Amino acid sequence: MDFAEHSRAIISELEAVISGVGAGPAAELAQTIVSARRVFVAGCGRTGLMARAFAMRLVHLGLTAHVAGDSTSPAIGEGDLLVMCSGSGEKQTLLSFAGQAKASGARCAVVTASAGSPIASAAELVVLLDAKNSRQFGGSLFEQSLLIFFDALVMALTLLCGTNHDEMALRHANLE
Repeated sequence: MDFAEHSRAIISELEAVISGVGAGPAAELAQTIVSARRVFVAGCGRTGLMARAFAMRLVHLGLTAHVAGDSTSPAIGEGDLLVMCSGSGEKQTLLSFAGQAKASGARCAVVTASAGSPIASAAELVVLLDAKNSRQFGGSLFEQSLLIFFDALVMALTLLCGTNHDEMALRHANLE
């Protein structure tokens, strides 16, 4: 087993995906998040775990964020934003969330690997992470790229929100 070679292959794939992200859609998503009343994030499986990590960082930034479908998540409505995460862009749960969000007056954005997917068609804003043809199993490349994309977005949002790491640390969970 050549662990170092496997690691280099993953890093190479990640660099290719992240370097292909359009600056315009990323900046538009950042601005849309900052201007939203509340942000709801959604994803399924491992992609959903990346979405949850992003919601946590949004809270650290001082924004109001929820994970769609959680028992403590309020109703989505006017002025809110739903950020869906889906490599395939075909999860029925997310399509249902998009329909409800739009019917409630919320905006929809998606981060996906499938620009022509049903979920991309249901969103007003699409960020493409071209994470196809990976040597890794399943959606691993999309999930890893999603985490890196969201962490880079948080760095941009830190500036847009006028906050800093010390202030973010004060909002970090202390019941751990």
